[in-house]
Amino acid sequence: MGGSLHELGLSELARRAGMAKSNVYRYFESREALLLELLERAYQNSFARFFQEAGSAAPLPVDGFVETFARALAEEPLLGQLMSALPSVLEHNLSKEAIRTFKLSSLASLRRAAEELHRVCPSLSVTQHADLLNHTLVLLGGLWPHAHPAPVVAELVREPELAAFAHDYLLDLERALRLYTLGLLAESSSRS
Repeated sequence: MGGSLHELGLSELARRAGMAKSNVYRYFESREALLLELLERAYQNSFARFFQEAGSAAPLPVDGFVETFARALAEEPLLGQLMSALPSVLEHNLSKEAIRTFKLSSLASLRRAAEELHRVCPSLSVTQHADLLNHTLVLLGGLWPHAHPAPVVAELVREPELAAFAHDYLLDLERALRLYTLGLLAESSSRS
């Protein structure tokens, strides 16, 4: 899914949530609340994909971890798309209580994920994995729109003089995760 969230009608959102369109507002206070649910599912799907691929090879060295993790995240395009809309759209159109519930649920998910990631890649501590996850979500939200620009921008960045503005979602994500991970390791070794 590479289009805009604005292109997703209620029928498509209901389909992705596995419910009838008529039931959407019975269970969700707004379209944005449904999008938060889909964001949580996209997050869980990417982790399930990661653990399925990494499970047999665990424990993974840092490079193997980063490569597998980046690929699992990039293969869930709804995750990037919704993360890019989270602070600028979704959180502006929800009640304080809905946002609080989502944030608390996200914190619990991040804590569990950090512990599970540590088992797969013990080179990073649980705390370092939590830090990496927190910044990964920000990275996904920022990288997605740059790697999936408007059609006119996509055409322009194919011109040699503008190629510096072209982004490959998977390659840029993997590179950023690698650099951040290496930075976390360097930071911890300089404290020792």
